[in-house]
Amino acid sequence: MAYDCSNLHLKSEDHDDFGLLVSEKAKRYAIVKELGESVSLKDRTTVLQFETHLQNGLECGGACLKYFRPQEAGWKPKDLDNEAPYSISFGPDKCVGNMLSTTSRTLHDKLTHVYTTISKPDNKLRILIDKEEKKKADFHSADDFDPPFIPSKTIANAYDKKLEDCDEKARISDPDAVKPDNWDEDAPMEIEDEKL
Repeated sequence: MAYDCSNLHLKSEDHDDFGLLVSEKAKRYAIVKELGESVSLKDRTTVLQFETHLQNGLECGGACLKYFRPQEAGWKPKDLDNEAPYSISFGPDKCVGNMLSTTSRTLHDKLTHVYTTISKPDNKLRILIDKEEKKKADFHSADDFDPPFIPSKTIANAYDKKLEDCDEKARISDPDAVKPDNWDEDAPMEIEDEKL
């Protein structure tokens, strides 16, 4: 699906500020700036920061800053689509799968917020919203990202086959099981805790 890269510089609602506004729901918009050369972030602290005001909130989608990988020869910014490979995507997101495993990383209200991410050469990451730290993470941690950046040491065996007589039932009856002598079929599923 292609992005709409047309002029989005419009007046905001209820005040005299101008901004990059999107006009249709469930449509992809983008402002693209092609850099003259690739940027290496190796061995550097990298800070990405931008301000956004979701004047109508965020239903399903994202208001993200993306750094795309070098594209194929002849590529033009107007050709941007959802398949373009990128290295970094950062910003408020809702509904779509997110790599960072936390529920407090974004705000979906209708106020202006400043989003900041700081990544260090030691693979540590900090996320700030309005200068307040919301998340610390480590790119090497399997617990901080879903899926993790570092693949699992084990993988599924492509040659593993299910036995023909494999029983896939989640539970099986124990033919030797017997109910206790004092079993009461009419007893309630739960009883009050007398200690409370």
